[in-house]
Amino acid sequence: MNYIILDLTKMSLDQLRKAQAWQRAIASTRLEGIEIPSHFMHLVRKNIQGEITSQQMIDMLIEKHNRTTGDNFQSSSEKIRAKWGFK
Repeated sequence: MNYIILDLTKMSLDQLRKAQAWQRAIASTRLEGIEIPSHFMHLVRKNIQGEITSQQMIDMLIEKHNRTTGDNFQSSSEKIRAKWGFK
């Protein structure tokens, strides 16, 4: 199991709020029996610490998906439209 381990004493209020939101999202995902990949947890930590934005996370995940599958999606909405046959 992956956990987000951060020093809460050195975090801003915004970082604490992000950490709390991510903890809720991860906990609800785990309740569904889905294990979170370590590379995603690494991005979550970077987002909480303010090193990357949520949009940068999405872009990195799409780029990783494209590299591993050979797809060439430019955005998450494009991927969803392709998967479900929308134009």
